[in-house]
Amino acid sequence: LSAFFKAWNTAGTLYDTYLDNIWLEYDLDSPMHNVMNPGIVFFEFMQEKLKDGGLYRNYNELINEYLEITQKKKLSEMQVQNTNLCFENLTDSISLFTVGIPFQRKSDLIRMCFLISEKNQIFGFLNKTVSPKITENVRSFIEEFMQYCHLMILHLDIGEKIKESISIEFIVKNIANVPESRKTWGKFLAQLVDKGYCTKEKMEGLLGWLGESREIFDPELCGYITKRILYHVKFVFKPDMMPHATGYSGFWLFPIVDR
Repeated sequence: LSAFFKAWNTAGTLYDTYLDNIWLEYDLDSPMHNVMNPGIVFFEFMQEKLKDGGLYRNYNELINEYLEITQKKKLSEMQVQNTNLCFENLTDSISLFTVGIPFQRKSDLIRMCFLISEKNQIFGFLNKTVSPKITENVRSFIEEFMQYCHLMILHLDIGEKIKESISIEFIVKNIANVPESRKTWGKFLAQLVDKGYCTKEKMEGLLGWLGESREIFDPELCGYITKRILYHVKFVFKPDMMPHATGYSGFWLFPIVDR
């Protein structure tokens, strides 16, 4: 992993050129000697850099370099074909957002996450990459709830085939505007409760979490506003199973700018 970070920190490499952030996801239920090794490493790509198509042309090289550094292997031929299928069906409103590659976890799957700004375009993309059957299975659900969201992030697991189990994150507009996002999330979560995807108690807890605070007793140490946000709600769709919903909450720090 250190060798990989060294490559990211070297000017002119593919990582230096295209990666915006790297996320390390840890599995706290792992044995103690493994806890400090991330279960999975996520690459977040610079969206501006995607417009010239350079990343998509160099994607396999970028991922293979990481796999060779950390695991001494490469993408399989079928993974390359499935990845290219996804890239061939991108539109101006669908772009690669992150890629998750197992590190400590034992899996050959690569998770590709696509940012979708024109929500209706998800159906055509799923038709051509996963299957028309999966598209029809999730269509009514997505159409019912996408009225509340600003963006969607589609997760696909890429192996010898593209897995039919998919995940979709729903993100509302202006999540850092607490009063506005509370109204939108309130409507969204209330509908989830009505449909049996969320309990009333959990909805109340999530909405109660939203807020902001500023420690004003020492502005030199605390020159920021801390906002408590609900970042997104993710749905996991598996064939012949009811969708499973998970809410992701967190903190967002905003520096206080002198006016």
